[in-house]
Amino acid sequence: MNQNKTNPFAELYSLIYKSSLEALEEMRPERTIEQSEQEYESSPAVQSFHRRQNRLYKNLIAINRLASQKESVRTAAAALIFKHLPKNGDAVLALFQQGCDLSSAGRFKRSMNITDRNFPDDLWAFCDLNNHSTSGFSQFCQSLPPLSIQENKLANEVADSRVLSKLDAVGHAPDPSSLGLPPGLSASEKAIVALDFEARNIRLVKLMDRLKVQAKNNTFCADLVPTNRAGQQYKEAFAVAGKMLWQSFARNSDSPVFGRVALLGLIARSLEAFAAAMSTTQGFIALETHTPELVSAFAKPSTASAAMNVILAGAGGIEKAQQKLDALEVHLASTAWGGNHSVAMVYVLEVLQAGALAQLSDREPDNKPTRELTESIAGGVYADMREPLLDLD
Repeated sequence: MNQNKTNPFAELYSLIYKSSLEALEEMRPERTIEQSEQEYESSPAVQSFHRRQNRLYKNLIAINRLASQKESVRTAAAALIFKHLPKNGDAVLALFQQGCDLSSAGRFKRSMNITDRNFPDDLWAFCDLNNHSTSGFSQFCQSLPPLSIQENKLANEVADSRVLSKLDAVGHAPDPSSLGLPPGLSASEKAIVALDFEARNIRLVKLMDRLKVQAKNNTFCADLVPTNRAGQQYKEAFAVAGKMLWQSFARNSDSPVFGRVALLGLIARSLEAFAAAMSTTQGFIALETHTPELVSAFAKPSTASAAMNVILAGAGGIEKAQQKLDALEVHLASTAWGGNHSVAMVYVLEVLQAGALAQLSDREPDNKPTRELTESIAGGVYADMREPLLDLD
């Protein structure tokens, strides 16, 4: 007999696990381009989201553990819990995000204002779920899919770049009065802006210098591409991309990228993120499913050259390059979803002209706005790349 038929907690867990995480993720507040990472994370909406997220994870872990208890405990716990949970599924999910606490019988009763003395407070108790250092939630986070070698290398390089640039900027920041700052800022606020300004310039210069060397040596993305049997072809394709990008920036005065360091950095980081994303099975499948033109274009040097012509031609339409570069780097360094840089792909696919390439291949109609098409592709990639988290058991 199917165990889920005789185990109410196993059945509940199988019914709500994936849908509850999906529903919660849809509620994640969006970060605007103008928001810094600190402003976003400290906003009331994000703080509230994290509290709901932590509560849901804790309750899901508790339900999974209750499914493994001996039958007498399961039967008594089910009698207590299901008697007081609402019949409506959406209401149950809302309770699991806020209000309800299943980490112990006592906490459940108190969270639901239950005074039933027929069920002792220690009927079940998962005390570690309320200990932040050794909690089941912490264990859950540690069980997320690990980064690939390529993703880990890129994440560390981006994080180091951002941290070290801040350190290098100390003592070298420009006089705030030379920056044309708006009135009303305190002296400390002006100093922070000046430090960030200098750190950003340091990052851009170092990125530019690194790309120049990689373009000359044909090593752009060489340590980020997939290492399968087609690895050499990927290396050669991205080497072509790096060389064309540098030439457009340094030598072609007709190029939209010419002399624009922030735009150069945004395209370079986007290509690096794309290469690293293809290094995971999940990332490669997601990208090949939703933007096959981009994946096939960078599979060999000849097609990479044609794709780069489209990418470089479309670069002139990219607005707020510096803000997008900052946002992209933050997502790459934080490695959203614990393995695939899924949030970063939203920026990457715009920069790499995924929509325009789809239209040129005749896979998509020309009359559909390119921006709308790119957003649709990015949404599909994001949804597929986050699946490892939703499928964890």
